[in-house]
Amino acid sequence: MAFSIVGLGVRDSVTLDNLFEHKVIEQTNATTPIKPVGDHTQQQRQPSAEAAKATSAYKNVAQQKEPQPAIIARQIMRSPVTTLTESASLLEAWNLFRETRYRHIPIVNVHGVLTGLVSDRDLLRYAATSGHVPPYDENSAEAKLSIRDLMRTRVLTASPETEIRFIARVLIEQRIGVMPIVNEQSEPLGMITRSDILRTIIHHSELELWV
Repeated sequence: MAFSIVGLGVRDSVTLDNLFEHKVIEQTNATTPIKPVGDHTQQQRQPSAEAAKATSAYKNVAQQKEPQPAIIARQIMRSPVTTLTESASLLEAWNLFRETRYRHIPIVNVHGVLTGLVSDRDLLRYAATSGHVPPYDENSAEAKLSIRDLMRTRVLTASPETEIRFIARVLIEQRIGVMPIVNEQSEPLGMITRSDILRTIIHHSELELWV
């Protein structure tokens, strides 16, 4: 299991402690001890026969239940990955989003190494701030504008062996919609979105998602 930040020539490992929000326990004051009620000499009430029978049945079921194998990223990731190179234009990115209906596209260098990520929101934000509303054509400024100028260059990624329960928690706590899955060379192997996680939960009803 491994998470890392991948960008322009950078790969930094990230621990789970740094990704997950720490729960702060507020200081509490000692409470007054509760005095027992009733006759101290009275024997503790014995459970009924029905309660004892139910408890025994529950223990038998719990002992017979076998632990489910962990589901890892490579089992559910979408592969192969559709990518764009750093030299691609905003026009190419927009056309690819329109054709595939993807929401995120990894950006790679000439060696196929992940260097960034661009989303449909990035392009919509550009359109809103620039005033240049699609569709674009070959004569537009967007045909010359490099996608490298818009992409995010610090991308949170995971390895193919990472359990999806950790990926799901990171997606929620980091408020991101996609997790690129990369190999040791930072080459994208697959993509996992929140929809993929939900689909997995539907097909694996006994999946224990949280730690």
